[in-house]
Parts: sequence; structure tokens; C-alpha cells
Amino acid sequence: MKSLKGVIKCNDLIIIGAGGIGRETAYIIEEINEINKTWNILGFVDDNSEMWG
Repeated sequence: MKSLKGVIKCNDLIIIGAGGIGRETAYIIEEINEINKTWNILGFVDDNSEMWG
């Protein structure tokens, strides 16, 4: 796939775990994206049904 000039191509990311570490990971990724848009967070996967929503 060729990249288009001026179009930012991000890497899709799914974070495993929606608890504290998962939220911290999302925060860090957002901070990285402030400097250089690299990641597209698609969402979280967690087996704890209390975290679903």
C-alpha cells in the first residue's frame, strides 16, 4: 500500500485490559500522539464484565 503525501498513517492498537494499567497505557499513547501521531486506539479488551460498557 502506498502512502499519500500529507496523509498520516497510524498503527491500529487494541489495549488488553481495561483496568488501571490499560488506562495508563492509553494515557501514554495519547501523550505520544501529541508529539507524533503514531497510534489509533481502537479500544480495550477485558474479560471482567464489570469493565464492559
